[in-house]
Amino acid sequence: MALVEYWLNIVLLGMTLLAGLEYGLRAGLFRVSEMPEIARLMRGRIVIAQSLYAIATATCIVFPTWVSIALIFLVQLNYVLAPRIPYLHRF
Repeated sequence: MALVEYWLNIVLLGMTLLAGLEYGLRAGLFRVSEMPEIARLMRGRIVIAQSLYAIATATCIVFPTWVSIALIFLVQLNYVLAPRIPYLHRF
């Protein structure tokens, strides 16, 4: 239950980030020349992160809780260190 609550906090943060991005786009806070590229990259990063957290949390259904905690830690470590993972480095 604690993992689900933690994931819900992360989902709310992701929704807030997306809402802020959409507001910034509508308010014209980005340079016009960079707007499509920035918006695509930011949306992709947020969606990928939320998906990885959801997968890590869902593993607690099948595996012991410590596996989910380890996966969540690895996802966070990925976004702190930003290694060049073939698919994820584009965002």
